[in-house]
Amino acid sequence: MNFSNVGIVYRKELTEWVRDRRTLISTVLVPLLAFPILMVGMISLTSVMIGKAEKEIPKVMVLGGEDSPQILQKLREVDKLEIVPATDDYKKRISEKEIRAAVDIPKGFDAALSRG
Repeated sequence: MNFSNVGIVYRKELTEWVRDRRTLISTVLVPLLAFPILMVGMISLTSVMIGKAEKEIPKVMVLGGEDSPQILQKLREVDKLEIVPATDDYKKRISEKEIRAAVDIPKGFDAALSRG
């Protein structure tokens, strides 16, 4: 392979590439403009979504706990939680994103906790 022939072909392709406006625009200008715009857009969208998530107060359903009034009281005192009334369809409500979680307090939890 002769390097002068490679150079000739390379120069020919380069001049055709520079002459063709569509090729020049699609290979140089569009990426130079589109990628920064896409990056700034994605970053701003992400920051808006994170800001909304931080402001949202999660709703939590407490199941059981009738014999553990201290635990229930402490949960209700947490400012960043909203306690919703217990229902049987908690799995459906979690999957539909009406509530964030369901906490199941087993019977005798408070007594077992005090025993260690």
